[in-house]
Amino acid sequence: MEQFIDQALSDNEAYENTYVVVFENKSGRGMTVVNFAAQKYLDAFTHDGPWLKILREELPDQHFIEAWQFNKTHDAIVVNPLWLQEMQVADAERERSHKIWLVQDELTALQTDLMLGIIDDENTTHLIKLKKYVIALKQLDVATAPDVIWPELLD
Repeated sequence: MEQFIDQALSDNEAYENTYVVVFENKSGRGMTVVNFAAQKYLDAFTHDGPWLKILREELPDQHFIEAWQFNKTHDAIVVNPLWLQEMQVADAERERSHKIWLVQDELTALQTDLMLGIIDDENTTHLIKLKKYVIALKQLDVATAPDVIWPELLD
C-alpha cells in the first residue's frame, strides 16, 4: 500500500522526494510506503512500530509490496520468498480465469449452434480448438508461477 501524507504543498523547492518511509502493515504481512511533500514532514514522521526511512530507488518491486518485510536487523527491506510465491500463484490463477473468460462467450455460442445442429465444419473445428484450449488452461499447474508455460489458442 502506498500513502501520501496529507500535507500542504511543499514549501521547500529543493525537496526532491527521494526518501520514503516504510512500515509493516497491521496484518503483519507486507508493508506500507509513505511519501512526503516536504522534508520537514519526513523529519517529523513517527510511528508506533518499526519503520525505516529509505531511498525510493532501494525499494523492491512495488507490484509485490505485500511480500515485503524487514530483514532481521530492521535496516533493510527484503522480499519474503514464500509470500512472493503465493502472490505469483494467485496472479497466475487470476490470469487463467481471465483467459477462460475471454473465450467463454464464443465457446458458449458455438456449443449452442452444435446442439441445434446449425454449425458448419469450420466452426466445429474452431469449437474443438476452443474447448481444448479451455481444458488445457484448467489442467495447467499454476503452482509453478511465475514460470507458467501458457497454452496458446491456435487459429
